[in-house]
Amino acid sequence: MNDRSPAPRRASQTWAMLIKRVYEIDPLECPLCHGQMRVIAFIEPPQGAVIEKILRHCGLWQPSTPRAPPAGIGWGHASDNEPPPPASRPP
Repeated sequence: MNDRSPAPRRASQTWAMLIKRVYEIDPLECPLCHGQMRVIAFIEPPQGAVIEKILRHCGLWQPSTPRAPPAGIGWGHASDNEPPPPASRPP
């Protein structure tokens, strides 16, 4: 049985290809200059200190402050943000 995973470069290309197919946008294209980006690391929680260090180095760190969710985001009811009523069942 072969338990080897694909090489990191191949895996990131496959990931990018699938995202591009599904969402019709290239996740490895820079939204500012449209140049080609590359994945250098995957950082997963609970590595908040690592993420903060990287963002501070890039000058992008913004301390976490509570804020309200964006307007219009909710259950799909723009008027009330309440969950939809339960589906009625036939008698």
